[in-house]
Amino acid sequence: MKFIPVKLKENPNEIHSYIKSSNKIKIANYFHWMAIKYAANLVEPSGGMVTEIGCGEGYLIPTLSKHFDKVVGVDKSEKMLNSAKKFFHFANVFYLIDNIAAPHHLQLIEERYNWVICLETLEHIPQWDIALNNMFRMLLPGGRILLSIPVEIGFPLLIKEIARYFSYGKGSGWQWNNFIRKVIGSKRKINRENYGSHMGFDYREVIDFINKIPYIKINHISFFPINSKYFGLRVYIVAQKNKPG
Repeated sequence: MKFIPVKLKENPNEIHSYIKSSNKIKIANYFHWMAIKYAANLVEPSGGMVTEIGCGEGYLIPTLSKHFDKVVGVDKSEKMLNSAKKFFHFANVFYLIDNIAAPHHLQLIEERYNWVICLETLEHIPQWDIALNNMFRMLLPGGRILLSIPVEIGFPLLIKEIARYFSYGKGSGWQWNNFIRKVIGSKRKINRENYGSHMGFDYREVIDFINKIPYIKINHISFFPINSKYFGLRVYIVAQKNKPG
């Protein structure tokens, strides 16, 4: 059984104004909306509890609320959560301000979840490995995690930088030697001082990190909008927890 995501035209009242712009969808917003639908179709409803880490303004919350008994939206931005509460308030949805990379999460880890969802967030967290371990701790045995991460290597990186120059008049601030390394697919780590951008985040590090954890197994890897590691702009990973931990 798969999610049937909220359809934009049929449910205009459930969509934040960022997605719905004067009843016409801009290209960037349309891509964002299609990515949300793609993510939702990777989550199998279990009727238990789900949490979205880095939920932002809550675009996925309406779909989650229809298929789970309890939904917890987590973000460290009070401004984002206030927007989510305003537009997406349902009886089984709760919002929590917290930082998933902090050493202790008394509120977050007091419950265990069937699903943990984290979309386009890891690349903004300096200590993403700590954040990911905390997410694994939140899973019930047999629970699953869905991650989406931007592809910032190879041909997709080149295309994105060109788009950034055309859209904003500047790129991400790369040093050319590092940029060339990542365009040709080097796994060499670079210093990511600016965690406000995607610059230098290599999704392959996340996959390697997960594969080293004995009780976590990757069940699914796919790319969007083209399911190819050479042309996909985002990668989606579904992993499962095999034992308590």
